Amino acid sequence: VISRPYCIFVLAIFLAAVCYKNRNEHPVKYLLCLALMCAVHSYGIMIAGGLCIVWLIEIFIEYKKSGKLAGILKDRRCWLMFCLLVFALLVMAAIVPDENVFLGGKTTSETEMSFPIGVGNILFYFVMLSDAIFTSFYNYGMDISDLAEQLPTIIVLIFVFIIFMVVLHKNRKLLTFIIPYSIVGAFGSIVYASPHHIGVVTAFVIFTFWIIVEENGSVQLPDRMLKLYDKLGGKLKFVIKAIVFLPVLIPIAWSGASSYFDIRYPYWFDEAADFIKEYHLDDYKIMGMWQQLIKGDPEDYTYFGSDESDYEWYDYPEIQGVSVSLDSYFDKNIFYNFNIDDPNKVFLYYRANTQEQAEETFTKWQEQGEPDIVINRCEITKAYPNIDVDDYVAVKRVYFYKPYKFTTNQQYITIYMKKELFNEIGTLEELTAQKLY
Repeated sequence: VISRPYCIFVLAIFLAAVCYKNRNEHPVKYLLCLALMCAVHSYGIMIAGGLCIVWLIEIFIEYKKSGKLAGILKDRRCWLMFCLLVFALLVMAAIVPDENVFLGGKTTSETEMSFPIGVGNILFYFVMLSDAIFTSFYNYGMDISDLAEQLPTIIVLIFVFIIFMVVLHKNRKLLTFIIPYSIVGAFGSIVYASPHHIGVVTAFVIFTFWIIVEENGSVQLPDRMLKLYDKLGGKLKFVIKAIVFLPVLIPIAWSGASSYFDIRYPYWFDEAADFIKEYHLDDYKIMGMWQQLIKGDPEDYTYFGSDESDYEWYDYPEIQGVSVSLDSYFDKNIFYNFNIDDPNKVFLYYRANTQEQAEETFTKWQEQGEPDIVINRCEITKAYPNIDVDDYVAVKRVYFYKPYKFTTNQQYITIYMKKELFNEIGTLEELTAQKLY
């Protein structure tokens, strides 16, 4: 089951920023904030762990300078961090994925735990920072040819990363930022990252500048930067100031744009739920599409738009994103093929399966008979080898929009219905759409 309590994570990291300045005098308050970060998100464990590593280094240097290094073993702060470590390990033990967890895109035992490293992975580490504050560059599916075309932009973004590090060094917070950031960046680039994880980095950037201003009163710039700035003309100085304020203003604009898109466009599957209720379709056998992935290299995106029959698909019958989303609009599970072994459960088990287990699930579906309604296009002949796909017509297309920064990604689902039911209702029109296959 997926949990994404990002709002609580942001609360925790901002509380940690409030307590950071007095962490040595009041370590319990600060570590409780870090514990909350660990409790709500795996990225919270990484950032909290990185901050503790930096703190331990600072404590070690403090004792080494005093010539009383042995005293570090009696330091209350170190023992409290040890308690936090135990807590974090318990959280990690609770959330470590089972062997049969669905990782997404991994279709064989050979690729299930493989994490290839390429140019895109390395680039992600550098671009993640600028994408968190003022750019929208990384597309999470970029191939090498795309990277070559974007080379000038990449160079600029890496230069921005270097400037950022120089400023942090001047403010004595380079280590505080780079260790947690590197842990998150390594995990995100090699194991898993999605666009919504960029917001975690945004919160951490705010945390970093928050503690700098709290300690120093302002963000200090390197002397060389100040000298170059003094040599500029009035207009160029204005441009530089405007650029410096972009990381402050752009995320606010992103929030405004996303909020507007949420209000302006239909929310998720509202229209599909209304359609089902209007025609009382929940009284019929409704099938929801399930997750199907092409066997082979999960990074091979060349198959999109091609004939489905040219590829071998791997089936995950329990992974039904559309079903779990639509069920939230009803007081029961309306999909006969969703959680068929326990239909009273309306949440999604993020469980992988072998192809043999998929066939067993398909057999249980077949015992219920053929569906009257199919929500979204799927390879229904895998579950029902003898079904006549020409017996189903498309009757409704539901559009939904996923906002991200200044853009929206338009997608849609299609509702199919048996011709017999279609004729019985009599008021629907058949849409021009791809057939079930």
